[in-house]
Amino acid sequence: MSNKTRRTVIDLFAGCGGLSLGLEKAGFETIGFTEIGKDAAKTFIANRKKLSGINVDQEDPNQADELFPNIDPRYTRNTWSLTRKNGKRRGRKDCSRLDALLGTGKERVEVDLVVGGPPCQGYSRLGHRRTHAHNRDENPGNFLYESMAEVIEHAKPKMFVFENVQGLINAKWTNDSDCPGEVFEDVLRKFEKIGSPKNDDDYIIRWRLVRAYQYGVPQNRPRIIAIGIRRDVAEKLRNKKLIELKDFDNNKRRDKVFSRVNQFRDRSENCDAGFHPEPLWDPNGDNDEHAPPTPLEAIGDLIDAKYGKKSFESKEFAKSKYHDYKPEPKSYQEKMRKGMLKSTALTGHEYSNHSEAVIERFKKIIKAGKAEGDNKNKKFSQRVLGEKGQAGKKWPGGKPNMTVTSMPDDYVHFKQPRSLTVREWARLQTFPDSYEFQGKRTTGGIRRAGNPLEGIHEREVPQYTQIGNAVPPRLAEAIGNHLLDLLEQV
Repeated sequence: MSNKTRRTVIDLFAGCGGLSLGLEKAGFETIGFTEIGKDAAKTFIANRKKLSGINVDQEDPNQADELFPNIDPRYTRNTWSLTRKNGKRRGRKDCSRLDALLGTGKERVEVDLVVGGPPCQGYSRLGHRRTHAHNRDENPGNFLYESMAEVIEHAKPKMFVFENVQGLINAKWTNDSDCPGEVFEDVLRKFEKIGSPKNDDDYIIRWRLVRAYQYGVPQNRPRIIAIGIRRDVAEKLRNKKLIELKDFDNNKRRDKVFSRVNQFRDRSENCDAGFHPEPLWDPNGDNDEHAPPTPLEAIGDLIDAKYGKKSFESKEFAKSKYHDYKPEPKSYQEKMRKGMLKSTALTGHEYSNHSEAVIERFKKIIKAGKAEGDNKNKKFSQRVLGEKGQAGKKWPGGKPNMTVTSMPDDYVHFKQPRSLTVREWARLQTFPDSYEFQGKRTTGGIRRAGNPLEGIHEREVPQYTQIGNAVPPRLAEAIGNHLLDLLEQV
């Protein structure tokens, strides 16, 4: 980056920092972030000693509230917020803290990229499994995309990235609605209303459903990635034939009334040429350079032969076996260990203290490959994290068949009757071993899930949840590399 223009990014709903980490690896500089979860914000800061040229005291991570804007899903305070009155949403914009971050006049910092993945519990299938059934328009957290649009409107970045779960594509606002897809359509409409075509400061938006394994992540993990490029920037890229723009991106496109669901879907894979990075790996191809590692390749070096003789992390394992074990050169394990000094212990490799009954049930699940009969949990069906694929393939079916979630008990370890540790979970999410997570390991009940029906929207964000909610850094890096290449051309 020394010979290139400084490229800046603001990360909204940043969580523990997976998206920022990948973008930083690509070459972006994070100048600000927002995150309401205190523990997730602590993790973000603890792994970044410098933000916006301000040295952050890691002993006081709560400085995040003082240094950076914060978005509150309860809509009661902070820089950008929305309030609800009589069932209607009402916007209230105050960008003074953003102006303080960016400066004004000639000294104002130019923002290249704004990224964000607003909370998705209200749209995801897994979220519904563990939260309370309710109409989505009753949950204020489902409207945080409007706050993201306000930030983009004010900062006017050259590009933005909106990330969310696959379930958003077909989400309806109310349970009795006959319009699946109306939520995502409203999201796109909100972003399309930013700026003005007349001033060339509105955004041309494309979205694509990507799967993390296409970019070397050992998960299926389908996610919506919507990318907006400011019109003046998009025109320059089109002139250089780096992106394609379709007819509906003209000055009258705002007045074009398109039917529910079908036509807004047409603005995805069929017309996003150049906006998204092309997949790095095809399960039907021959390129193994970016192939996602199997679980054994990802976490096999973290297997402790002494497991079962103790309940918690072995300092001997963390300091000795971890460093004594030499992964193959250029392997996934070696890449994940980068930055770890021999004098440092591996963090987050603490085992859950399972009861004997749970251990016996896990042994049966490992033998059967999944939970069957009496071994099924009342809440959900656990399955084994497969060690590797079959018939010469790296994964069953030739591609990853699992997705890291916020619950450690969703998968049982392939060799040992236990759930995965925080560090193993992070490895599968492509976080390096040097990335340390703050706060509780896990929590449950209303502390983690909240209760929208009773107006309880605040949630604890323990380490497993931080990891499960994150964008895999490897996926983020691929997006960052592509967008950086485009920015270097304008």
